[in-house]
Amino acid sequence: ADTIGAIRTSIVEKLVLIHPPLVKKSRALFWSADKTVRAAITVSKRYPDGHYWYAYHPDWDNFLGQGETGLFVLGCIGRGEAFAIPYKWMHSKLDSLNATDNKLTKRKHYQISVHPKSDGQLYLRLNTGADEPLESFKMSV
Repeated sequence: ADTIGAIRTSIVEKLVLIHPPLVKKSRALFWSADKTVRAAITVSKRYPDGHYWYAYHPDWDNFLGQGETGLFVLGCIGRGEAFAIPYKWMHSKLDSLNATDNKLTKRKHYQISVHPKSDGQLYLRLNTGADEPLESFKMSV
């Protein structure tokens, strides 16, 4: 958990170099004082086959969509980089993501599966079988 927290803190420190200071709203959600810049920051371990797995919650999608700038940021344990994905890009992919419904909470989340390719770059795997490059969203942490 400390590693996840440290990566999340590092991501926030890098984001405020180009955006206004961000205030923690919850463990994963941050926003600027005027609420125009918003970020949902999530961190994944690296799985044995090299992929990373994240959840993307509909509540996060709504939160990000209510700001002028919304970023869904993927932190990757073991890589000195994260991916700050703009809300509009992420929102446009929702229909191409697998979703899980929690029978107990009656809440769903989207499954974000990020895989490395032979070029060493990470790609978002869609349920269509297509892989979307994340390189243009990369930031060092």
